[in-house]
Amino acid sequence: MTLAEWVSATETAFVARENALAASLGMADTTITDPSGFDAGTRSTAIDLTKLGNAALANPALASIVAERSAALPSGQTVPNFNTALAQPGWLGIKTGDSDAAGGCLLFAARRAPDGDDNPDDAVTPIGAVLGEHSLLAKPGGEDDRAAAIFDAVQAVDTAMKGYVALRPSALSTAPTLSGQVTTAWGSTSSLELGSPAVVSSVVLRMGAALSLREHMLRTSAPLRAGARVGSVELLFGDTIALSWPVLTARAVEAPGFFWRLQHD
Repeated sequence: MTLAEWVSATETAFVARENALAASLGMADTTITDPSGFDAGTRSTAIDLTKLGNAALANPALASIVAERSAALPSGQTVPNFNTALAQPGWLGIKTGDSDAAGGCLLFAARRAPDGDDNPDDAVTPIGAVLGEHSLLAKPGGEDDRAAAIFDAVQAVDTAMKGYVALRPSALSTAPTLSGQVTTAWGSTSSLELGSPAVVSSVVLRMGAALSLREHMLRTSAPLRAGARVGSVELLFGDTIALSWPVLTARAVEAPGFFWRLQHD
């Protein structure tokens, strides 16, 4: 309540400001009636709070604060963050909460690469919220309810990450099927085959995401050696090219002979 007065001079002005902020973030199911959140009229949903968490992480100062595992007070006292999930690899915070009415709550985020992937460029950031958690072990003060919410959040992130995969050749169970051939006017031909795929862009996606293929053929001239590149097949996620297979000649394509050139100039 003191912070609200520092920010907006009055609690009423602060509440109006926060409702406007919620509306700007698309939090259509959120109503704020007090600065502390303890008023029964202050309500939100997990989906709305996820939008708020996304906005919080976009602010470097807030993102740094919510990730701190402890804070040193001017008195010299060190206060630990109630969010014990910060001990987990890649956890970013964001906000714990608990009351008898609300139960244990946690707005959370983590940044983690898919299992078995040590490339930091492949990390994704799951953001979510757990609300209304009540532990069978709960005692007055809500600590067990809060711990139950944190436990659920850790499980949610672990489960979500199992659905992600970095798009690499090793992640594919099959390669595209290619048919076609190079044919010259003088009768030299070669069938086409795919070479080994190369990673073009780092792409991480959830299993079951829609992908597409696009072919691209090069303008070439004979002679061509066996294994000459005459095009490519690209695997796309949206507009991003993730992998590219070279299209190669299976055998050499000969140049036209002397008599064919003589007759066709």
